[in-house]
Amino acid sequence: MVGENGQTFAAGSPYSQIFPTGNIPVAGLNSIAVNLTNRFVPLPNSGTTFEFNPISSDTNDQYLGRVDYNLSKRDTIWGYFFVQLDSNTDTLPFTGATLPGFAEQGRSRSQQYTVAWSHTFGSSTINEARLDISGLISPLSSQ
Repeated sequence: MVGENGQTFAAGSPYSQIFPTGNIPVAGLNSIAVNLTNRFVPLPNSGTTFEFNPISSDTNDQYLGRVDYNLSKRDTIWGYFFVQLDSNTDTLPFTGATLPGFAEQGRSRSQQYTVAWSHTFGSSTINEARLDISGLISPLSSQ
């Protein structure tokens, strides 16, 4: 490749060495990359840079409850549930494209359910059986 100074450089040479001032001739650019850049990268709106205010929004809804019931003098049952729904939008995600116009949206659901039964055998002995189900359901983010 021929650099800014007219010297020929070997393949794999760093662009910073070939074009020390950062001026790469248009003839050296890939036409597909130029087309994508023209379509999706905004032009500068503040000197030589593009400035904008990224917006992030997050909504959390939580639901929880508990029920206790005495079956008899020696037996009790109780149940508990917790569900959290989360929805977010990030106009400049760091996990995807970092260009305006490619926002990332995500949703997730965290949940926990517990049911327990206690039986009292005497003044010093009690037995409790408990079942707990919990998890995070998180579909893939969409861009």
